[in-house]
Amino acid sequence: MNLRRFMLLLTVGFFCIALIGCASTKKVTLDDQTIANQIKTQLEAPAGPEGPFEINIIVNKGGVQLEGEVATVLAKEQAMAIAQSSEGVKDVKSFIQTK
Repeated sequence: MNLRRFMLLLTVGFFCIALIGCASTKKVTLDDQTIANQIKTQLEAPAGPEGPFEINIIVNKGGVQLEGEVATVLAKEQAMAIAQSSEGVKDVKSFIQTK
C-alpha cells in the first residue's frame, strides 16, 4: 500500500514539473508606433544629439530606418546608438546625412 501511494505521489510530482516546464512565459512585444515614439523622445531629450537636426523614424516589425539631416557626425552616431539601444528594436539602418 505504501509503495502505491509513493508511486502515485511520484507520478503526480513529475506531472506537475512537466506542466511547469511547458508553461510559456509572457513575451511583451512593442508595436512599431511605440518604438518610434520611444526613439523620438530619446532623440529630443537633453542627452540626445546636439541640434539642429531633422530625423524621420520609420519602424517596420522592429526594424528601424533613420532618415534626415544632422549637424555633425557625432550627432549621427548618437542617433544610431539611441535607436539601437531602444527596447523592441531588432535592426537599425541609417540614411542620415550631415549638413
